[in-house]
Amino acid sequence: MFSGDVGQPNTSIIEDPTLIKDADYLFMESTYGDRLHEDSAGKEELLSKYVAETFAR
Repeated sequence: MFSGDVGQPNTSIIEDPTLIKDADYLFMESTYGDRLHEDSAGKEELLSKYVAETFAR
């Protein structure tokens, strides 16, 4: 299996990651391999706020 970006579940712009039960080899990038992602709750509202502020200028 090769994966450039496995992704996170429950995102609105890409499909949820597919569960792979078995693989002889696994190749993947590890950009975030040493940390946890922030909670995504409220990020859509924050983005909307930034977009509205930008258009208000």
